[in-house]
Amino acid sequence: MRKLSLAIVLTGAIALTGCEDLDALVSDLDASLSGQAIANTGGEVAPVQEFRTIDSEARITREELERLTHIAPGNSTQAMHHFLNLPYAVAGNTEYYPMETDPTTWIGVQYDSQGNYAGYTFSAQNYSEGM
Repeated sequence: MRKLSLAIVLTGAIALTGCEDLDALVSDLDASLSGQAIANTGGEVAPVQEFRTIDSEARITREELERLTHIAPGNSTQAMHHFLNLPYAVAGNTEYYPMETDPTTWIGVQYDSQGNYAGYTFSAQNYSEGM
């Protein structure tokens, strides 16, 4: 049997490297996380964020993405919704917008604890039923 192991990287990606039994490793991982996820906080364990679909038709265009790169942090959620409309989905303090040109690539618009725009991230290889 080929040796594989599973490692969670800070970005949330999964990497495979050497281990005896992938099924046992996944089972151990499921048991150790049980309702928790590794956050981008230096490996601290944080509760899993609920992923809620808001507007299944929402998309972000290349032009909107280009303008987003020039928006300074600190804008209110309401101002960002005026600019981008409502998101496809929300998880924690991040709102997700699939790219209009490639719906498997999502832009995550991040907010701080006061609801002010804090920045954005990219997430590739996403899939949502009905897209």
